[in-house]
Amino acid sequence: EDISELVVLSKGLSYQVNEAFANVFGETLPMNLIATRRAKVLTGDVQIEVSYTRIDEPTKSLIIGDTVASGATLLATLESYRSEHDLSSVYVLSYAGSLVGAKRIAEYCESNGLALRMVYGLGALGLAPNGFDLSFLDPETITDDRYRQKCRDLFSGNPVSAVGWDFGSQWMTPGKY
Repeated sequence: EDISELVVLSKGLSYQVNEAFANVFGETLPMNLIATRRAKVLTGDVQIEVSYTRIDEPTKSLIIGDTVASGATLLATLESYRSEHDLSSVYVLSYAGSLVGAKRIAEYCESNGLALRMVYGLGALGLAPNGFDLSFLDPETITDDRYRQKCRDLFSGNPVSAVGWDFGSQWMTPGKY
């Protein structure tokens, strides 16, 4: 199929999509790169700037590994890609993702005629008012009750973010955290 990985630098590297694809299908994916950064944090949303792209092998289908909070990073990523290349389908893999972000991405894809498949880790998490924190104890979270209970026990009932402040930074520099 006409498919490639679009790696959102730097946190997208933690998803190791290319390695997983090779383990399952016996071949690697073409890898394209995009760098984003939070330009402005607004109440309930984030403005994202795309500072770098390297699309050496554009394809009509993309696989993107991303931790989804508001969905703003993925929307900016898709807009940037689509401004230069045809796109028909998107596959999103997220260890931790919010229900709010999933809905925004789904609405964007539907309104732009893109097929979408999303795979989340242990649930679709609620998004805190700060636009970043994803908690199993948020009332909006959709997950198995055993994960909620485990978080209640571990964090004394406090809605601690499942991914910390910035999952990508924590993965890239564990000694810092």
